[in-house]
Amino acid sequence: MEDDDDIGHSLLEVVVRKLLRDKNMSSRIIFAGRRLSKDESLKTLFDNAVSNPANVGDLNAHASMTGIYVETPSNFVHLLEGEPKQIGKAMREVASNRQDKMEDLQILSYMDDLPERSFPKWTTLEITTPGNAVASTEDALVQEISSMMGNLMQLGGEIFQKEKLQIETYLAGVKTSRPELLPTIAQVDSFLDCGFCLTLDEWLDVFQCAVDIKLQSEQVWPIPPPLKY
Repeated sequence: MEDDDDIGHSLLEVVVRKLLRDKNMSSRIIFAGRRLSKDESLKTLFDNAVSNPANVGDLNAHASMTGIYVETPSNFVHLLEGEPKQIGKAMREVASNRQDKMEDLQILSYMDDLPERSFPKWTTLEITTPGNAVASTEDALVQEISSMMGNLMQLGGEIFQKEKLQIETYLAGVKTSRPELLPTIAQVDSFLDCGFCLTLDEWLDVFQCAVDIKLQSEQVWPIPPPLKY
């Protein structure tokens, strides 16, 4: 039977709470989209979603959301890590504030129960590398998305033990020192054009809709006896 505490929560949130109880759990989502204005950066919008006290929860080390937002003149990729409930709230806030700011929001990857996070904090990076388009086959695109995710996680590992000023210094030079770790404009466009990824709305429908499950025993009581033929 459904607990009162489960009403209004997504199935994912209910499962996590039931199975893990008081244990901390981290999730990772990687999503991309297109900017509608080259003159208006989306960094402030995403910063608000990540730092919103309603999304962060208790102010402890595990509750902080981590990751990296990579912005180009025309599109972006955002790797975000946090507790499942935080991820859900942040993505719903992005969906609510996207009008006239971004379009084609698509989920490239989503993973629960991470063994560890890749980034020590949430940070941002601007790039302008044109790059080359990815082959349009599904296998090639899946491989390219996986490779990009691995590169971003490697980037996070290289700054994980650094202090704030060291991180800023490293990221300021990473475009020339480690360009192979960064996505390109054409690469992100290929991901958004492929048609294989869930849209943000589809992802929210699958993972973030409130639980609405009724058991058969809750519909009719007592259960009527089977018909005799």
